[in-house]
Amino acid sequence: MLNQVFDLPIQVWGDGADIWFVGDEQEGSEGFDAKGAWSSFVEHDWKSSKNPYLIHIGDPSDWLRPTMRDRIGAVLIKDRSAKRQLDDIVRKHYDSVCERLAFAEGRIIGMHEGHHEYEFLSGMSSTTYLAEQLKTINMGWLAITRIVFNFYNSCRSAAYMVASSHGNASGKATSSVAKSMEASMEDVICDLKVQGHACRSANWVPHTYRMPKRQGPPGMTEIVCRHLLVGGFCKSYTDGWASHPVKDQKSNKWVGGRPKSSYAEQRNLSSQPQMWGVARFKFRRERKKILNMPGYTDKLFIDIETVNRGPAVEQGEW
Repeated sequence: MLNQVFDLPIQVWGDGADIWFVGDEQEGSEGFDAKGAWSSFVEHDWKSSKNPYLIHIGDPSDWLRPTMRDRIGAVLIKDRSAKRQLDDIVRKHYDSVCERLAFAEGRIIGMHEGHHEYEFLSGMSSTTYLAEQLKTINMGWLAITRIVFNFYNSCRSAAYMVASSHGNASGKATSSVAKSMEASMEDVICDLKVQGHACRSANWVPHTYRMPKRQGPPGMTEIVCRHLLVGGFCKSYTDGWASHPVKDQKSNKWVGGRPKSSYAEQRNLSSQPQMWGVARFKFRRERKKILNMPGYTDKLFIDIETVNRGPAVEQGEW
């Protein structure tokens, strides 16, 4: 488990900050919704945010699926030349992923490893390669990030603890995925827990932890632990055709194309919602009088909102 500290500057007090959680694009697969969900996130949510940052929760690409990776690896284990040639092909694919994520360069807190990892001949993983190109770090499978908000022109700061992981839960019901997520992270006490992979989206607050104080007057400290589950950008259902049929002008019949079902349909799973998540932070100060002493003190509060976001509901032309 990676433990890290990320300093997040707050230049304008009223703007706050937005931390976006995205992942599971699986670029290269038929289901990646580049023109729909991904475009909606970049063009509308990211660009409209005044102070955006990003944690990528894994699987930006579909190279290689776990079943393919094991078989190809078994064939190439004794052929370094062929492995090197495959590395060159895969690297070009990940360069295109870098271009797609370049809009967030300098504002990516870190990138998680997922199930679709590729290991180069050098031993470098695909996530490490992406992280180097985008000037961020590989956060591995599970990471605890202490986000320290540093306020401009002030010695004050505030900390917020985030536990994030690619996740490993899957199920037909969102409730079963949420239960699995809670169980996998129940031994970590922090302010926010985030996972992806599960093709489901939700946000909830299952626990309020009460911890005895170690310093100062005796009492309890309460930690409200928010949970955020993020769906991803990959469609689980196709439009029903491998190639689109066309209408024959003479017979007035549709020709071409063929029926096709996706993996999700074959497994009797419901369609995956294309979703991403965000934690929005706003800061406020309250001035209070010091008991039995002259003067006042400023107390800092952070207002937090965790939200699942998705493409807008299209209404057609007006």
